[in-house]
This record gives sequence, C-alpha cells and structure tokens, in this order.
Amino acid sequence: MRLSPLLLLPLLPPTLALTLYHRLSPTVPFSPRGALSLSPSGSYTPLSSAPLSGQAEVYQVGVDLMEGVEGWKSGERWAVAWAPCAPRDGGRDTVTVHVGWDGRPHSIAYAAEEGVCDREEGVALDTAKLNTTVLVTRPSPVPLPKLREPAPPPQLGADGKPLPKPEEKSFIQKYWMYIVPIFLVLLLAPGEEGDAGGKVKR
Repeated sequence: MRLSPLLLLPLLPPTLALTLYHRLSPTVPFSPRGALSLSPSGSYTPLSSAPLSGQAEVYQVGVDLMEGVEGWKSGERWAVAWAPCAPRDGGRDTVTVHVGWDGRPHSIAYAAEEGVCDREEGVALDTAKLNTTVLVTRPSPVPLPKLREPAPPPQLGADGKPLPKPEEKSFIQKYWMYIVPIFLVLLLAPGEEGDAGGKVKR
C-alpha cells in the first residue's frame, strides 16, 4: 500500500544537525565553520574560533549529506554552494538548506550581502563575527484528490424492493397550464369580416 506524503510527515526526524564547512578555493579541503540545526525554523551556531585566510579564488560552503547516517563515510556525498567573494567580518549571509520527504538535506544555496574579492592580498575571515541566517525548505504536501460524492441510496417500497423511477414528463405535460390559455385566446380572438368578393369593408 502506498502511503500519502501527508502520512509520512510525522515519521520525519524533527531535528537534524549538520556541520557547515567552508573554504576559499575548490582545490583545498573544507574547514568546519559551524553547526546547522534543521529544525522547522532552522538555526546556526558558529564555532568559537573558525578563522579562514588565504587568497579568495571563490568562497564555498558545503555540508556532508551522509553525516549522521549509520555507516557513513566522510566526503562521500557533498552539497556545495558558492559565492564569487568571501563575506565581510560582521556582514550578513544566508544559508538555505533544501530538505526532502525523508527529512534529509539534498542541496543548499548560499548568498552574502557584501563580499571581499581580494585575490591578490588574500582574505582573513572570522566566521564567528558573521550574522548568519539559516532557512530550511521542505516539499509542500500534495493536495489529495477530491472524491466524487456517493449517489444517494434508492428508495425502497414496503416489499423491500427499489421503487421504480418516476417517468419523465413531456413538454406538454409540464407546461399545459400555460399553453391552453394562449391557445384559447388565439381561438376566440375576433377576426375581420369580409364580403362575398373577399374585399374587406371599410
């Protein structure tokens, strides 16, 4: 039996915690930045000390999609988002985590209000000073189809058998009370008298 997605919602884990990683180049390993809580509202707790420095080729954030799964191996499946510039200390950025029906994330998105794009002198970023907002999106429930209302049960007679349906009346049977007066008016209406030659007297 196939269950409706609405019935699966109570079975999803209410909260899932993931580590948020970041880096300044796709050629270097990720470094931990903070913890994400995928509660209904979403929250973020930065590490007390998670500085990041280097030449900012591109700023990437990522989560390990298999984190918390029994038997998972680190780095097997990543969801990565990026911005052309690293965020500024004290700036605002937003991490959006897209969660599936199973309650686990499948992709992320990232946006920063203002970034540092100094690829020559490098960037020194203290993520503890960032004002980070976490948004969690979940699939919308599929509306259930509207079922046709059942037909009313047939009326039964004294013998318990269904009563026959009344015969549908014809047009004349339905509207004879309107047709007869009109016919009588036309029949009894006085006509113009004519002479033997067919000419009308004036």
